[in-house]
Amino acid sequence: MQSAIKKGKPLDFLVRHRADLGRKGLAEVNSPEDLVPGEPLKVFLPDEALVQALSGNKSLIPVIERCHYYWEVPVSTKAGVPVASFRVEKFQGEWQVVEIGGSFREKELKFLADPGQIETLLLNHGIRQADAYAHFTLPPLHTDFLVIASDGKEYLIPLIHGGVPEAWGLKSGELYPREKVAATVGPVLKEMQAQPGKETGAPSKITFTSQPIWPFLVGGAFLAAAGAFVFLARRAHVK
Repeated sequence: MQSAIKKGKPLDFLVRHRADLGRKGLAEVNSPEDLVPGEPLKVFLPDEALVQALSGNKSLIPVIERCHYYWEVPVSTKAGVPVASFRVEKFQGEWQVVEIGGSFREKELKFLADPGQIETLLLNHGIRQADAYAHFTLPPLHTDFLVIASDGKEYLIPLIHGGVPEAWGLKSGELYPREKVAATVGPVLKEMQAQPGKETGAPSKITFTSQPIWPFLVGGAFLAAAGAFVFLARRAHVK
């Protein structure tokens, strides 16, 4: 992975395009040396089996483990302020930087980088031990999910992209039993697959990236569009 980062130079890219990204934390950054990559986060990309499992309220962990994955690397200033992230994915047999900027804002980046916050959230819900943990993304919903298995049950924490606090009847950063998430987003996923051109243009089959898109800049305009869509979806689906 280090060779991919060295070759892709994502920190240089963040500095050169800080104005396009619209991140306040990057405004005063003038050199790649002012940025620090954090611990890589393993993120799974959904295949059709995972989408069906979530829609049908079936166990997710065994399905997730068979999915394609990439590494999301959070980036902070030397003062410890999260500013962005970049994605490293295997393509044609080698790891490459395929996306720079990321979908998350400071609050979500802090949450992902701090296991203590996740542990506190679990403890607040009476969960004292996690038997399994995974992180997957659902791009058509503009949302990532953390999945925790404990005592034979699964729980999900949605993290909505672009700093949007609520969508699909779920609040970003809150913990829900799997059945609650399945009941809320399951019908949305089924509608997307049945009518792939409606609202989102989502494909009938949700698959992982088939080719690298570096240097793909995830900037303010993209996040604003994503946020607007999620807001509209929230109005339609919040119960």
